[in-house]
Amino acid sequence: MSREWDALTAIKTYLTATMDATPEPALIAGQFEIGYPDEDGMKYGTMIYIGPEDGTWEPLTTQSLLETLSARVYIIIKPQARYDGTEAMIRALYEYFAALANAVVTDPTMGDVFDEAKILNFDFYPAVSGISKSVGLDISMQLQFERESLIFPGSGTYPSEDLHPIGG
Repeated sequence: MSREWDALTAIKTYLTATMDATPEPALIAGQFEIGYPDEDGMKYGTMIYIGPEDGTWEPLTTQSLLETLSARVYIIIKPQARYDGTEAMIRALYEYFAALANAVVTDPTMGDVFDEAKILNFDFYPAVSGISKSVGLDISMQLQFERESLIFPGSGTYPSEDLHPIGG
């Protein structure tokens, strides 16, 4: 398993356990998915999707790297009986965003998984393509963590006999 996949899974696990969305209903584990919004396949009227974007590596030592991984978190709400119009959906959307932001600000390590996690910016979408009258937020996050230099940490070997370090 890659460290990047572990990072996405950690975000999902942490947000599922810590997001307090009162007075809106709390979210359940099935409402969090790793991936990108799929309006037609939404299992619930409110979903949170977590998707990778890009990343960088910076050498720390000869055995470790500082990885900065950019991720997008999407909160999508489509019309539901509990919301009386678009205004109520927008209010709920921002309550979920406040819960997500509080979870990140309260513990920027997300349970000691990251050196630092932070929200960089967010964009509001008044209608999500393919769903009439739905609302969404596209939240840009940055995650920093240390990783071993080897592609397969702990193995002490390279992934193929044909791959060797330069000069090795």
